[in-house]
Amino acid sequence: MIPNLVTSPMDGLTEPKVEPILGMNISWQVSQDRYCPGYVNLKSSLHIKCKNNGVLDAIKGERCVLCERLSGFKKGFLFRDYSSEESRYYFTQRHVLYVAIHGIDLVKIGTANILRKYDRLYEQGATAATIVGEGTFNEIMFLEDFISRTLSIAQHRRRTNDIPTVSPKQLQDAISQMRENVAKVASLLQKAGYSKHLVKLPEELVLLQPSSDSRSVALCLRQYIAKPRIIVGKIKQVFGDLLLVKRGEEEFVYNKRSIIGRIVSKASSASLPTYDQEHQYRICS
Repeated sequence: MIPNLVTSPMDGLTEPKVEPILGMNISWQVSQDRYCPGYVNLKSSLHIKCKNNGVLDAIKGERCVLCERLSGFKKGFLFRDYSSEESRYYFTQRHVLYVAIHGIDLVKIGTANILRKYDRLYEQGATAATIVGEGTFNEIMFLEDFISRTLSIAQHRRRTNDIPTVSPKQLQDAISQMRENVAKVASLLQKAGYSKHLVKLPEELVLLQPSSDSRSVALCLRQYIAKPRIIVGKIKQVFGDLLLVKRGEEEFVYNKRSIIGRIVSKASSASLPTYDQEHQYRICS
């Protein structure tokens, strides 16, 4: 469950590169224009480059219309249209049902394709989560709505511009609250006749590590930058849509979605940032 950085060299020939992002020292100059990053093949999980490489600033979506259609995800998820081989493969895979805790007190019920259940939890920015059920796509979508309505558990979370800091005690309290709701969900499904969808061994995951020194966190200056042009420092954490970069005594929080599709020029040295325009990268995910 290690978040990765996917970069696509601008030479148009080299395949996208996938590498772990945590701990990476970076010195990036980010373009103002946003380009289509391509899409992920739902069957092979390979990153596919956009054929048009068009500027997307006038488009609200993450990718161009052609790549959105070729992906097949939105049509399959929203309209149950599985016309492509890739979407048929993806949506016929087993799906999981999870109970998550966000921050220290927001309980959420959610679903994920079994092929990318860990990716989904990282994307959602959960503090911790427990996978409690499994079934077909339609079955799990029904159960998510049923549980949400019956137990008043949220299906969506509010986006934030900061990464929560939790102490070890707060983390344990949050996990205890999550476990209480896991027990409620299991009891509800058993009484309602849906026990066949409960997994025999629920999988509990902790995704946000507690701070060992709350004083150092409090003293650290943290800034949120919505539209970065220069990013320099060490990547400390990826949490939901956010990227935490530390430089000296300062911490900077970036919305990683605002970087996806930008052209990024990498400096050869963080101390002497001379940006080499011959080696540009496109942040894909």
